[in-house]
Amino acid sequence: MRLIKRISLIVIILLALIITFSYLFPGKIKFVDNIRFALQGPIMSTVGNIELGEVTIENGEVVESEIDITLEELYQFSMKMEPGDIFLTNTRRYASSSFIPGQWKHSGIYLGTKQQLQQKFGMESLIYLHLSPLMNDSSQYVLDSNSKGVHVHQVDELSNLNKVSYLIGFTSFSINADLPTQEAFLLKAAGYLEKPYDFDMVLSDDERLYCSELIFHALKSIDIIIDQCTVKAGRSIITPNDLFTYFVPKAIKGDTFIYRGCITKKDHIVVEHLIEEFYINDENQNKEQ
Repeated sequence: MRLIKRISLIVIILLALIITFSYLFPGKIKFVDNIRFALQGPIMSTVGNIELGEVTIENGEVVESEIDITLEELYQFSMKMEPGDIFLTNTRRYASSSFIPGQWKHSGIYLGTKQQLQQKFGMESLIYLHLSPLMNDSSQYVLDSNSKGVHVHQVDELSNLNKVSYLIGFTSFSINADLPTQEAFLLKAAGYLEKPYDFDMVLSDDERLYCSELIFHALKSIDIIIDQCTVKAGRSIITPNDLFTYFVPKAIKGDTFIYRGCITKKDHIVVEHLIEEFYINDENQNKEQ
């Protein structure tokens, strides 16, 4: 019995060491990577979706707090947006948000409705033919990467909006380019559909993609290189906040990106922010450092 316990302990230790090696040096031992991915995905997804913090209760039911943006309020803002716009969100309560540095926690691409996609790119366009079968005739859609991988889904699946919203910030930028370039960006992103989520956060490999990595590679395909990055767990990664930091000065100069707007909420009132607010804050932070 003691021998069996010792052997079991040795096996567990070896497995832990191999998995640790696989995480630190992904791609070196493929079959070990596959074992780790099978274990890592469900664990990280479960932990990331744990809800933390206080909730607001009225008449015995959980409701949005004074800072939560509702689905209807987001729909109002989205009237400014067009298919192909890049959006960033700030979401409270999810445990995963606490692991992501910066104000912005998620990024994706706004597709709008099927009709909007058709009106912008045309019924015979490659992007419409590729994405329209994934959309119904009335809902608004986004393309992003979350723990389920890269997929197209309805807007109300963001930030728990289809139940009780945890969305506390939303901003959007469009690419300042001609229509063929915008379509090329979307086609590149759509080409990653069904790719798994990149829990390893390896930017150089696009076989697995986290949310802002999807944006990074899609922009790279149209010669927009994001050179703003964050070092986390020994890796250089592109966070949603890095995207924002890169977009803002470009949009202020009218170069590469156009600012669609940003909303937060205070005391149950939606607040729209000018882009200069973020630029001034960023400049002040740099001076303090």
